[in-house]
Amino acid sequence: MAQNPINCDSDYDYDSDSAHPWSVPFASDRLRLSQLITMISDQLPFLLPPPFWHHPHSLSFSCASPSAPSVVTNFREGGVSKNPGDPAYGDVHFYSESVNLWKPSNFPVPRCSSEFGVQSMPLRGTMARWIAPSDWNYKSGTLVSRQHHPGGVLNLPAIVSQHFNLLSSNFSSLSLSAPFFIDKFAFLSQIHQAIALQAQIEHYRRFRSHLDEAGLGHTMCAMYWQLNDVWAAPTWSTVDFDLRWKVGHHFVRRSFSPLIVSMFLDSNGIFRLWTVSDLSLSVQNAIVRLSLFPLRNGLSPLFTANVSVPNISPLSSQEIPLPDWPPIAFVRPFSSYDEGDFLLIADLISSRGDLLSPRAVLYPDKMFHVGLYGSAAVSSLRDNKNGTFSVEVTLTDNVLPLLWLDLSDAFKNANPEVLFFFEENAFPAVSSHHFSTLQIVRNPKGVRIGKDDIVLMAL
Repeated sequence: MAQNPINCDSDYDYDSDSAHPWSVPFASDRLRLSQLITMISDQLPFLLPPPFWHHPHSLSFSCASPSAPSVVTNFREGGVSKNPGDPAYGDVHFYSESVNLWKPSNFPVPRCSSEFGVQSMPLRGTMARWIAPSDWNYKSGTLVSRQHHPGGVLNLPAIVSQHFNLLSSNFSSLSLSAPFFIDKFAFLSQIHQAIALQAQIEHYRRFRSHLDEAGLGHTMCAMYWQLNDVWAAPTWSTVDFDLRWKVGHHFVRRSFSPLIVSMFLDSNGIFRLWTVSDLSLSVQNAIVRLSLFPLRNGLSPLFTANVSVPNISPLSSQEIPLPDWPPIAFVRPFSSYDEGDFLLIADLISSRGDLLSPRAVLYPDKMFHVGLYGSAAVSSLRDNKNGTFSVEVTLTDNVLPLLWLDLSDAFKNANPEVLFFFEENAFPAVSSHHFSTLQIVRNPKGVRIGKDDIVLMAL
């Protein structure tokens, strides 16, 4: 009978400090191993449907587990593999604050990534309900006490500052205690988290259909930590304690869309373009339209190109060949792309001109001109009388790498029972007009919402 892959051990935290990731506190390794072997040999067969119960030992099992690459190897090596963290088997957890979390080359290539993430701060509008105004200070005792990640108070600014200049004059003070610092930092921490999650989700999804040079890949799952909060604090969540979406939740939503375009620069700085499809049907005769925009220099793209995609196979990930890439117009920008002077977006378009997937964005590694890219304003708000509002935003000068729509702190503090989200949010604003839909999920008192209640934040 064909072998049946079974996950026969606990997950593995991909952490260099974990010398024995399969160990359990207050239980000896001998006891742990004996219980593992008993589970594999005596209990797992009965997880199969009843027809197999009469002859469970006639079956052979191939364990998909970090501590048990195969039953034969597992037993030969005494119950646990000599390489208990082998990413070729089972699932891993990946957390790191010592690498650039926007670069795919820093991520593992496992069979399954069942837990990964990075922290961010809630915005003032949420925290103001749960702490005193004087405690809305990054180094306040109250806020520090709510940071339950060891070293998180220092690590979070450190990893965010890889990409944003936290010590620039735009922050008005070099002190983490400055009131202005935490408002801007909370927003930037959410952007950092969002791009890190996008990079990692897309990395795992790209490996669904192929192996790397070391034979690793065919990644079967990606599950980030975490969805929502149990209190108002710096955490790994993408939905805060008041059920307000962080920037990262919009990125996660787009990254997990059934069909996506994925762009990245590999470890050699070479531009790579992929599609990933969870659809059960193929997509024929599509194109990827690439547009390269300058930052701080108007709204017109420097260059556009259409890349033909004759076929996107169902349930697949595939690299799009770029035999004549890059065009001469892309050479100079891409040689210094990560310095933050350009923004590349990609749209997957059908033969009929329809948009097939969320707009893809390749963010540069460094964006040190926070607050200086451009400006925008809410130009109109229309009540659709069905629990939604149509919002129009107008740009006045330059491309905004990321635009964030929200209800004002004053509105949220006065009406905490109103639950909402913006359908289109946390996106690059690259044209003079953009539109979004404000979805009111809960408004028990029927509070009226006006144009002045909507605020914008941007890089």
